[in-house]
Amino acid sequence: MTVTYSSKVANATFFGFHRLLLKWRGSIYKLLYREFIVFAVLYTAISLVYRLLLTGVQKRYFEKLSIYCDRYAEQIPVTFVLGFMTTDERKLFNHLKSPHLKYWVPFIWFGNLATKARNEGRIRDSVDLQSLMTEMNRYRSW
Repeated sequence: MTVTYSSKVANATFFGFHRLLLKWRGSIYKLLYREFIVFAVLYTAISLVYRLLLTGVQKRYFEKLSIYCDRYAEQIPVTFVLGFMTTDERKLFNHLKSPHLKYWVPFIWFGNLATKARNEGRIRDSVDLQSLMTEMNRYRSW
């Protein structure tokens, strides 16, 4: 069923636009609000503990731990997948410029290769491809 919002968009004011976004059935806010609330609560809790409860030495230790985790966060999901890459693929991965973490690149690479294998007939039917992609998404969610 298609729902039109054109009359409401045309009459929306600048400050009333947020109400229109909340009415939208396919809104990204409705999709992500639970995760955002959990993130905001956890961030606030950690921030309050850091600012109010930790001593100076404990704050320095927390900062060192944060830097350590940040340094290795990019490598955690990728290191396993990099073992299956050829030398040329690894060079392409290493030279990829991105302002964001590159953990998603092997998943896109895998999906493209699986689709190519399906098109070439190496994966016999779409059910097998779907099963393969479901397993990849399950691994990715871990």
